[in-house]
Amino acid sequence: SEGQSSASSSTSSTVSSVTSSTSSSTASSGSSQTSSGSVVSPTVKFVVDVIDVDENNKTLSLNEVDHLPASYDSLIPTNYSLAGYSIKGQTLTIKVRHNVKSVTENKTVTRKIIIIDPTGHRQTGQQSVTFGRAGLRDLVTGQINWKPWDPSNKSFDAINTPDFPGYTKHGSVDKVVVTPDSQDSTVTITYT
Repeated sequence: SEGQSSASSSTSSTVSSVTSSTSSSTASSGSSQTSSGSVVSPTVKFVVDVIDVDENNKTLSLNEVDHLPASYDSLIPTNYSLAGYSIKGQTLTIKVRHNVKSVTENKTVTRKIIIIDPTGHRQTGQQSVTFGRAGLRDLVTGQINWKPWDPSNKSFDAINTPDFPGYTKHGSVDKVVVTPDSQDSTVTITYT
């Protein structure tokens, strides 16, 4: 009886030791133990869902992984930034936003002035105004969200052109309001 008790205690200690060892292994590796004591591969995997919050939470990728990385940087696509994340059960949802870059644009509108005097001599001049605006380029779609032009309008000043006695002048260089939508133009003054 004493021998049996000792054997039983020894067996119990061995099983306890194996269980303890296996539990440690299970905790660290995600493996599980069958009733026979053999170790099997894990059947539970993590699902990583990467969604684009700038595109109405469109799914960019949906993958199964054995374990989650320490940092989520490797899961973020190029030209995106982390906007947030959540873990529910075995699913990791990563929310990302489009990266943007500041851009600028200038537009110059010109008016060319040509004066041809009665002798056929030609004089030329030019007036110009420049408009500027800033915007943000979406590095995923390439689209640019522009701010309004600055200024919204300018003007070409009027210019007095010479008169020649005995000749009639045709044309004038008047004051004209110019906007960013205005096209380049030419004004020609002639005499007959």
